[in-house]
Amino acid sequence: MPVTAFDVESVAVDPDLVAQYVEALVAGKTLIPLLVFCDGDTYCLAGPAEPLVAARAAGLDEVPVVVERGTRRDAAGAAAGIAMWRDLDLARGGDGLLVVEPAPKGSA
Repeated sequence: MPVTAFDVESVAVDPDLVAQYVEALVAGKTLIPLLVFCDGDTYCLAGPAEPLVAARAAGLDEVPVVVERGTRRDAAGAAAGIAMWRDLDLARGGDGLLVVEPAPKGSA
């Protein structure tokens, strides 16, 4: 989905977290698909805006998404679950970023 599909300019983001995402993306890591809910007219990002802001800052034109039918309320509920995952990952010593290493060349 184009990174311009979402209005995130008015959303408060953590600049340090955005910088971590940009660093990861520039290093070749890939965003995991962002969860988006659509009620037929409006697309709502579920979860933090930092990955999307970072994708723009890193010069990406598109981000991977999974689109589910639902409302802004559904997106807010899913965002709470994503925040819990991040907290758990950080508690376990992870970086809490929604990124993955690229697959080795030649792998399926």
